[in-house]
Amino acid sequence: MELRSMKKRIGLVMLLFTLGVSAQVDNVSVVKNLYNVQAGFGLWVNNETKLTSEVTLRSEIGLNGGYQKEGNTSTLAFIPGVSVEPRWYFNLKKRYTKGKDVAFNSANYWSVKAFYVSNAFILATNNAELENNQLNITVNWGLKRNINAHWHYELGVGLGANALYKDEDSLFTNNSPLVGNLTVRIGYKL
Repeated sequence: MELRSMKKRIGLVMLLFTLGVSAQVDNVSVVKNLYNVQAGFGLWVNNETKLTSEVTLRSEIGLNGGYQKEGNTSTLAFIPGVSVEPRWYFNLKKRYTKGKDVAFNSANYWSVKAFYVSNAFILATNNAELENNQLNITVNWGLKRNINAHWHYELGVGLGANALYKDEDSLFTNNSPLVGNLTVRIGYKL
């Protein structure tokens, strides 16, 4: 009789443990409001605002770097820009259940980034100019990982199009509406 009672207790403890772990995984979520300063191929300040437990809206302002070589002339430029980017951190719960760090949205993500740069202001060598304003819309895959409590890094790639494309030679489009997005950044959480 005691063996049967002991089995019931063990079963009850296992059930409660399973429900507790399941409830903890359901409570895993992106951070409500997160500010960062990041550097890579430029310098940016951004904010991520929670929309759902796995989706944020990232808004950003900064200087974007670019490089172009034509013949013997190479141009290095920094162009101010703004972007809006909804991000879906698709493996947040999976990382949590494996015991991996998920603090400060440390996970892989898919996003659609709308990035606007104006030809009104550009810092460049060789007096380079941006022929037209650009509104680049890209689909991106990336990852964000923490180094410690404040520092993190981000890596990502994306492909899309310049929504304001005109058939003219431009510093960053090279006469094509296709644009790429390469993210290699190190950042500091404010």
